[in-house]
Amino acid sequence: MTLLSDFCLFVYGIRRIVIWDSTELSLLGTLRGHKRGVWCVKFSPVDLAVVTSSGDGTIRIWSLLDFSSLKVFEGHEASVLQVIFATRGTQLISSAADGNICLWDIKSNMCIKTLAEHKNKVWTLTSSSSEEYLVSGGADSTIIVWKDVTESERLAKLAEKKEYVLQEQELSNLVQDKKWTKALGLAISLDKPFQAYNIMDEILHKHNENVLENVLQTMREDQREALMKFAIEWVTNSKRYYPAILVMNYLYRNYDGDALLKMTNMQKYIQEALPYLDRHFKRIQKRCQDMQILTFLTAQMVTT
Repeated sequence: MTLLSDFCLFVYGIRRIVIWDSTELSLLGTLRGHKRGVWCVKFSPVDLAVVTSSGDGTIRIWSLLDFSSLKVFEGHEASVLQVIFATRGTQLISSAADGNICLWDIKSNMCIKTLAEHKNKVWTLTSSSSEEYLVSGGADSTIIVWKDVTESERLAKLAEKKEYVLQEQELSNLVQDKKWTKALGLAISLDKPFQAYNIMDEILHKHNENVLENVLQTMREDQREALMKFAIEWVTNSKRYYPAILVMNYLYRNYDGDALLKMTNMQKYIQEALPYLDRHFKRIQKRCQDMQILTFLTAQMVTT
């Protein structure tokens, strides 16, 4: 039995919830819809509604105005033993006979998180007045205190996004100032192969291969490994293969075979690159042959 102001709820039989007026002691309505026994009934803290959980594995929200079923939450694979409102009535937390605790978003009807620490039925759920903590107790003889880290995670993501924007701006400034080594290093640390390609391409256009090699020489070994990983991505594109070949060429010339293979995943990178390198070689070879034929034909035209 659950009481709230003038309402009195009584779980009746195995499927129905009967609602009474606690002052007049009169029957107000009956909630029908669950296919098995109802385990838990709770009032909404913000609306004229109640939430129920059942042995049929579903959770339902009901209107106290017309006693209709407003929402059905499905996803538990066992009887739902407990359910409570959370986050000022915008979410639900439920526990089931298989030990799982689910966090539901009421608006979307979606389960947004599942907690699976309990090994048996979770019989009870309660939250602190601030809703920062949740306490669950189960048939596995454990009581677990959970902390809501939603806000701290949100702030962490905002800080991460801010840091990302600052690093993007720093990368742009380094490229503009032609500080190639720092710019390439930052692009690698941000895991941005496209920006790294653009930096190398700009070095080649504004300077030459020797300048690019000097930049590669000043980089750490882990940065060269990351560039090799980027190069595998570049070499798959016929428009971007040239800087990739330069990176590979530099590594092959400055490291012996054993040293290369000791680098993390280097053998995998080399094997992935070989089919594309062979394809580019054949295409360049054909172009050279075409150029030789064109040169020969041009020479014949001049002589005649």
